[in-house]
Amino acid sequence: MTQNLMNYLTEYADIDFPRHPFTAVDALALCQMAYLKTEGIVPADSFITFREMFRHADSEKMYEDRLFGEIYREFMKKMAEAERYKDLEAGLYEEAVSEQEEYQFAAVTFRAPKDRHFVAFRGTDEKLVGWKEDFNMGYMQSLPSQEIALAYLNKIPGKGAVFVGGHSKGGSQAVYAAAKADRRVKNRISAVFSFDGMGLGEEFYSSKEYEEIRGRVTKIIPEESVIGTLFERPENCLVVRSEGIGIKQHDFMNWNIRDGHFEYCDSLKPAARHLADRLNKWIISLDAAEKEHFVGSIYSLVMACHPDEIYSLQDEAVKKVITVINELRSMDDNSRREMRGILLKLIKA
Repeated sequence: MTQNLMNYLTEYADIDFPRHPFTAVDALALCQMAYLKTEGIVPADSFITFREMFRHADSEKMYEDRLFGEIYREFMKKMAEAERYKDLEAGLYEEAVSEQEEYQFAAVTFRAPKDRHFVAFRGTDEKLVGWKEDFNMGYMQSLPSQEIALAYLNKIPGKGAVFVGGHSKGGSQAVYAAAKADRRVKNRISAVFSFDGMGLGEEFYSSKEYEEIRGRVTKIIPEESVIGTLFERPENCLVVRSEGIGIKQHDFMNWNIRDGHFEYCDSLKPAARHLADRLNKWIISLDAAEKEHFVGSIYSLVMACHPDEIYSLQDEAVKKVITVINELRSMDDNSRREMRGILLKLIKA
């Protein structure tokens, strides 16, 4: 029977790892926990159990997300009550955000018996600066949050096996940090999971640093992925069936699970593959200045709506669109001409 992550957590709650060994689905569940608002709950220099997290006096803080709060509440309850995860602890929480330097970062580490650690990097959340950083991937060789992720991974204690993962931008950070890690940490890495994370480009994938971990990387994308195919060759990825439509393909709660494992298909759907090829061809066609100009212009248009967070763009949608259109009209002739030229390249791609 086809399930999703919540169904999996219910069915396998009392099945320990010896009976059903750790899978990519378990890795996804841990990466999901990185999205919870756990500052002040998960310690920065020690560890607590999942049940302690769930029962913490400030536990309501974890569910403050406007869109996903109630889903997070149900998810955390299942993780805390599952015998499967009773020996896992969460700790070493770190979060950093900078509007000026344009980055958003958060990570948490899960400790298991036998000195094993799973490092989970948070993907893009509701903060607008995080979305700006995503756009910056189009023209920057490395992002501030990637370098912070690298520094974080290099501080992982112990000498046992290390697993690294993340969803969306968190997946990109996981691959980047694992490839660039100090030798003493890199040799400990058993597996790296990128769940619909943006690619890192041909130069990175052809590097000696990445080649050393290539065989330990598992990248999973949904069958109509857009985000996970940017700067990526889809043939490098496993493709999972998804019940989501459009951007909801990116939501891993819509990914299909069967018999305790992801339900994979042979390839992306043709339309998604065509769009991926077209977008990547367009991005490659732009020079560095055009990419930077395009990113800056789009972000300026978004900020013209004066949103506090990305979710507010969904409020009063028509009014926001009108504001963006008016802002586009107010651009000077040179800026408008440059934007027109850049978008024409997309049409011809």
